[in-house]
Amino acid sequence: SNTDSESESLQLHWLGLLAEHATNAVRPAKGVPWIWPLHNNDVSAAILTAYMSQADALTWWRQVLWALRMLPPPGGSETERQLARHYGAAVAYVFAWSNLYLRGLWVLVAFMLLAYYVLDAAPGDLGTSSGALWNALQFFTLLWSAALADA
Repeated sequence: SNTDSESESLQLHWLGLLAEHATNAVRPAKGVPWIWPLHNNDVSAAILTAYMSQADALTWWRQVLWALRMLPPPGGSETERQLARHYGAAVAYVFAWSNLYLRGLWVLVAFMLLAYYVLDAAPGDLGTSSGALWNALQFFTLLWSAALADA
C-alpha cells in the first residue's frame, strides 16, 4: 500500500541521515560530495536506497553470497538496474561484467585451495614436485584470468 512505501521511504531517509552522522568525522572537506564523488547526492541516495531495499528482501546467506559476488540476487541486482536507468546500458554492462569476472575468480579460488590442500602444492624449488605444481598453478592462474577477460 501507499503508507507502507511511505514508511519504508522514511526509514531509508533516517538510515541515510544516521549513516551521514556516523561518518561525519571522516567526511572530506565541505563542498566535496559524500559517498561517491562521481555522483551527485541524489544519485548516491538512489543507489543506496536501491541497495538497501533489495538487501531487506534477501535472506542473510543470500546477502553474504551477493556481497562476495558469488551468487546474484534472484531477478538480478537492483543497484545495476538503477545504474542502467541513470547512466545507460553500457555502464550497467560494465558492472554486470565485473560481477561475472569476480564469480569466475571464485571458481579459481576453489580450485587453488583444493590443489594447495589436497595436492600439497606449495612454493618451493622447481626440481621438487611441490614446487613444479606450484609453478603450474601460477601459469594456470594466468590462463584462467586471460580466459575470463576474453569472456
